Amino acid sequence: LITLGRRNLNNYPSEQKYEEMFLNLAAQCLTWCKWDFGFGPFLANQKVLRYFLEYGGEYGDLCDSIWIPRLRILAAGFRVEYIEVEYTHPVEQTKEESGNPNFAMKRLKQLNNLIPAFEKEAQKLSLRK
Repeated sequence: LITLGRRNLNNYPSEQKYEEMFLNLAAQCLTWCKWDFGFGPFLANQKVLRYFLEYGGEYGDLCDSIWIPRLRILAAGFRVEYIEVEYTHPVEQTKEESGNPNFAMKRLKQLNNLIPAFEKEAQKLSLRK
């Protein structure tokens, strides 16, 4: 599995930048992974792809569906490589989402899904530092 992360969040709406920084700090405290937990892209072979396909949505089946399988793959002993990439967030999207309370609430919902999911899964898989 190759999980991708962004080098920086400079092109994002400030609300999203700080939400994702908080998410990363929380997830990194709960696991030993220094990953960008807000970025979804990854590359997988058939051996690990089944972890995504078999994920049952135990934590609400929101953003957790792309992250909990990665933690399970790691715990199962598969090699997981983390690569940072250059990513520029679309200017139009940043403009539309900046200062928009609907997007702020969406991000809070994501945090309330992911952080408890990471905590429970990291404990279950013994991934804590």
